[in-house]
Amino acid sequence: MIASNSLAFVLCLSLPAFAQEGNPTFDDLRNSLGDLEQKESKEEKNKKEAIVQKNVEETLKIYSDTLGKKNGDMQNVSRRLDVNKGLETKYERLLKTARNGLATTRAQFINRTISLKKSMDEGKISKDAYEKLLDEDTKRFRNRERELQEDISFYLDEFNTAQRSTKDLSTRKEMMTFDPFGGNKEEGAEKEKPAAPTIAQKVKSTVGEVSGYGTRSVVDSLK
Repeated sequence: MIASNSLAFVLCLSLPAFAQEGNPTFDDLRNSLGDLEQKESKEEKNKKEAIVQKNVEETLKIYSDTLGKKNGDMQNVSRRLDVNKGLETKYERLLKTARNGLATTRAQFINRTISLKKSMDEGKISKDAYEKLLDEDTKRFRNRERELQEDISFYLDEFNTAQRSTKDLSTRKEMMTFDPFGGNKEEGAEKEKPAAPTIAQKVKSTVGEVSGYGTRSVVDSLK
């Protein structure tokens, strides 16, 4: 409709001039139509460029807003990751200490029991004294063994929880830091890196394109 009106308008303007010189020829009409087509083609091109520019600006705004939120989330994830790594190291150390303590306590009880038995066999202590001392040592050992096993169970649970959280947060941080525009960062790492493109350039380009520490008591194994 617009093209028809425009054509009629051009022809109306052109016809008086042609009328002064005579009837318009076919070439005159064709040239007038060509001028109109060029004008409409330019207007259409400008309109398309305006739409593309608008889309770029809207995409850039969304990307910038998302990037701002992403940076805030990144800081939060990084802090949580550091805390979990600290907890993982802490409970790993406590777990190792508790396990070593349990192993040492069991070894001491075994040595103490063997020593008492040897003293009784050599007649240094009576059988009643041996049984009384062994009973006292057994009670102390069982209490200490239970405490250490509870510590080991608690530290192991906390360590596993911290380890899982560290793994999850590390994966989340890796996903957040992944740059789909960056390509392979390892390629040419030793070469001088070119200046990083701006966000706008990226968007425009995209628009354009426990064994050993069981729960069974050593006392039971000695009977």
